[in-house]
Amino acid sequence: KALEEKEFTSTAGGGAVEVTMTGNRQITAVKLSEEVVDPDDIEMLEDLIMAADICITDYSSIVFEYSLMERPILFFAPDIADYDDWRGFYYPYEEITPGPVCQETKEVTNYIRSLDNGFDKSEIRAFRQRFMGSCDGGATQRILALMRQ
Repeated sequence: KALEEKEFTSTAGGGAVEVTMTGNRQITAVKLSEEVVDPDDIEMLEDLIMAADICITDYSSIVFEYSLMERPILFFAPDIADYDDWRGFYYPYEEITPGPVCQETKEVTNYIRSLDNGFDKSEIRAFRQRFMGSCDGGATQRILALMRQ
């Protein structure tokens, strides 16, 4: 189902959050308290990762980097059957995603609202350890040690 334009409010991240999403699943505005963050104004993806209280994605590899933040990740995949048929996945999608897989707008808003009650980081930590366990700040030292051998 296509995502209609929706606006909703949550207190996730410690302050009021207003998110406007369009029919093509793009976030057009995020309002945190009195500050508006427009993702188009952020040049470096790393800056957006640092600023975001939650990652809402579909099949993007951004979840790997975002998992390092230990913040909530939500997967909006209303076309999962078509995508799987067309492109496929390396792993069973719903088994590998470190967060809920939503196929309808209401599921997305309900999950974001549920963050007001807290967030269990264990699923994100397990994902991060499995796929990003070597991101510990010591990669250069390991490469230099191998070169010296």
